[in-house]
Amino acid sequence: HASSPDEFALDQNFPNPFNSETVISFSLSRQAAVDLSIYSLTGQQLATLVRGTRTAGQYTVAWDGRNEEGQALASGVYFYRLQTGTHQQTRRLVLLK
Repeated sequence: HASSPDEFALDQNFPNPFNSETVISFSLSRQAAVDLSIYSLTGQQLATLVRGTRTAGQYTVAWDGRNEEGQALASGVYFYRLQTGTHQQTRRLVLLK
């Protein structure tokens, strides 16, 4: 079992740009209610990848470039944001079809 990370961190997705699937990793230093979502450049929430309480640790989530309805999103730049009660971090990703 890995030791708990020292901080809240949201890593850059890999690969980026991506075509069919990308992986997003994050770490929590303590248990927290987590929301990891994908957003358009205009701030519209397109997909929720993680929602709910998670214990301290490292997490990895795969995303296939689809929205909540399962529709493939168009090529372009998107943002993913990790929010907990006390922290928020946003990064950019590029989807190429």
